[in-house]
Amino acid sequence: MDKIMHQLSSGTFHIHPLIFPAFENQEKQSKDSIRNTTVYAEIALKIFKELGLQDLCRTQLVCKEWKQLIESSFLAKEKAYTLALKHAIRKKDLIQEAFYIEKLGDVYVQKGTSEAFLQAAGLYNYALHRHFLSHPLEGKQKVLKEKLSKIQDLLVRECKGRSVGSATIEDQFESNRKTLKEFRTEIEAKIQELPETPSSQEVMELYHKIAQGIKTFFEHIVAQSLDTLGSPPCKYSMIGFGSLAREEMTPYSDLEFGILIQEDNPINRDYFRRLTTLLHLKVINLGETILPALNIPCLKAINFFDDITPRGFAFDGAGVEGKGCKTPLGNGKTFELIQTPEKMAQYISKDNENQWWHEREPHLPMELLNFAHLQGSRELTEQYNENVQKNLMLLAKKALLCVST
Repeated sequence: MDKIMHQLSSGTFHIHPLIFPAFENQEKQSKDSIRNTTVYAEIALKIFKELGLQDLCRTQLVCKEWKQLIESSFLAKEKAYTLALKHAIRKKDLIQEAFYIEKLGDVYVQKGTSEAFLQAAGLYNYALHRHFLSHPLEGKQKVLKEKLSKIQDLLVRECKGRSVGSATIEDQFESNRKTLKEFRTEIEAKIQELPETPSSQEVMELYHKIAQGIKTFFEHIVAQSLDTLGSPPCKYSMIGFGSLAREEMTPYSDLEFGILIQEDNPINRDYFRRLTTLLHLKVINLGETILPALNIPCLKAINFFDDITPRGFAFDGAGVEGKGCKTPLGNGKTFELIQTPEKMAQYISKDNENQWWHEREPHLPMELLNFAHLQGSRELTEQYNENVQKNLMLLAKKALLCVST
């Protein structure tokens, strides 16, 4: 018994943190793997001193078997890092928090799906923010930026696009952030120039300038994505909704938009889904997409709260039940905003089963009534406008008939 206790206290008995989520100096002990995690000696001893020799031996065997199972199980790695992250947050250990967020990013990269790549990009951007705020080490930031470049390369392949090289990826990463920052600086200067009590006309002109600036920036990052993916297979139009359409957007608002396509077929729909995915990565890499908006299951499981990512230019998020998702891929369940003008306009009336869309998705129809042309075919945007007006007229006539009877 004493011999085994000495083995424990000497630090030679290694236990996976999923079993005992207590650890310290993890980053010094292991940069690449969770396998070298060592349990706190004092916590281990407190537990094992209460056990008899037989129980202690059984525990050691169970731990060894569990460790082998965990290391061979992809899902268990995610669970282990999630528990480790939860513990780091509870301890307010910012370095450990960044470390395990990064490790979760590694896990999501290995999943190899488009959605997982986007979630990994969000995790790496969070770790980048955390490292910058708590311990600005240039070496660590460089590693994270390299991982973000790798994600873009992997996602481009997944989306059947053309690889542009790491130098171009890194240049776009920095230049997009710089362009947005310069635009905001310009708007802040315009605000400072306003009188103490500006007229409504002056305020409207400022919001108009913001809307035009956001449209220009949006066109810029769409062009980058189109260059990667190649020419579209059909005519298309991108239209903005929400505050952008109403010209009430600030330089820090989220982005709501949809894509009108000339013809609905699998080839066209697949292309614009891939385009949206690449565009989403561009936006995530601006560093202003909060993690709950990416709907990452392991973070939802521990009620993770993102308090460091600056709220700003981001896709309308999927993190709030019943809201958000006013982007081309929709909510992945009931609606998608890649449609022909006629089908897009149906969202303000009834679906194919004669059910009102506002009953299925309360926030959707009203959002689609206000829209603005962003880029692409103005003809398709006008067709959408005509279909919306036609549907509204039909609704108005039905309402009048109901009142008269």
